[in-house]
Amino acid sequence: MKIIFGIDNDNQERILHEMGVDFIVRPTNFVEHPVHYGDPSQQALAMAKAKAQRLDNDLNEPVVILTTAQVVTYEEHFLHKPKNEAEARKLLDSYHRLPAKCYTAVVAINAQSSQEAEGVELAKVYFNPLSKDEIDHLIKTGDVYNLEGGFNIRGAEWRRHIRTIDGHQDTVLGLPKELARRLIEQVQGQL
Repeated sequence: MKIIFGIDNDNQERILHEMGVDFIVRPTNFVEHPVHYGDPSQQALAMAKAKAQRLDNDLNEPVVILTTAQVVTYEEHFLHKPKNEAEARKLLDSYHRLPAKCYTAVVAINAQSSQEAEGVELAKVYFNPLSKDEIDHLIKTGDVYNLEGGFNIRGAEWRRHIRTIDGHQDTVLGLPKELARRLIEQVQGQL
């Protein structure tokens, strides 16, 4: 059964390719705006469901709709993409004290039967202390402004600053493989 993936994200598309999933990208153009309080896992799940519902309303064919959403927190504060250099610098300078927590929700819907399956995974990213020069360099690349929490785990530029990840790397990248595989299998059987 074909998968309609409701996100246009290179990291997540790469993960689907690694999984051997046959998919078509159909972005929902849903703008993620967590409310910045309450349970981060429930907020991620609510956003993933909203994206899936947008696609489900347009389809009635034998496909599985797959969407994801992520909420990143630090010291129990909800993070977003840094808006400016000062914000990026503050985040990068603080990460060595406590982990950044990535809550990634996945929703799968069988568009024909309306069967739904959902789940959330958590991964914690622990960073090494960053020097002022390292922070300057990371900010200069511009990546920090395009990333929730202002960090990435892909590429040597970032990996050398990560002490450890408690959880799966694919959860941090926005698509937990095993969770997605399990949810797809759950709804595919409901034809």
